[in-house]
Amino acid sequence: MNRTLVALQAGLALLLSSGGALAQDEPPDTGEGVGVRGGFSVNVGFTMPTQTAVFGPTATLGLRIGVQINRFFSVYYQNSPTISFFFTEDNGIWADDNSILANLTLFKRFEFAAGPSFDLVGEYACPGGCGSGVNPAFGLHGRFALNFGDFEENGPHGGGFTLGFDGHPSFYAGTSLITVTLGLGGEWY
Repeated sequence: MNRTLVALQAGLALLLSSGGALAQDEPPDTGEGVGVRGGFSVNVGFTMPTQTAVFGPTATLGLRIGVQINRFFSVYYQNSPTISFFFTEDNGIWADDNSILANLTLFKRFEFAAGPSFDLVGEYACPGGCGSGVNPAFGLHGRFALNFGDFEENGPHGGGFTLGFDGHPSFYAGTSLITVTLGLGGEWY
C-alpha cells in the first residue's frame, strides 16, 4: 500500500510539473502554412509614352490581395488605378492595371514580384496621337518593396509598413506607356 501511494504521488508530481497537459501540445506556428495576404500602397512617379519624349507626373493606388504559400512565396492580384498628366499639353492618361504577381520575400524584409497584367487605358488628348477612348492593353508589372516596422517581429508571419518601387509598361494602340512609381503602404501575411 505504501509503494502504491508513493507511485501515485510521483505520478501526480510528474503530471503537475508538465503543466497538467494530458493532450498532445499543438506544434508552434512556423509560418509554413498557406494563408491570406493583403496590402496597399499610395504611389507617385512618372509616365512616359515611348513614341515621344514627353513625360508627366503620375499617381497610383495599389491594392493587393492573394495567397501566401509559405514564408517565401506568394501569388497575388494587384489592382492599380492610375492617373497621369503631361507637361507639354493640357492632356493625360488614366489606366486601370490588373496584375497577377508571383512574389519572393526574403528575411521578411525584401520583396521581389513580377507578372503579367491586363490593363484598361483611357486618354484625354494623349500626346503623340496614341489613340482615343478606352483601350484594352497587355502589360507587365515589376515590384520591389522594403518592409519595415514588422508587426510580428519574431513571429512566423510578416507584415508592416512598406516602401515600394513599381515599374509597369502597358502596350496598346501601336505604342507603349512606361510608368515608374515610388510608394508607401502596408503588407500583411
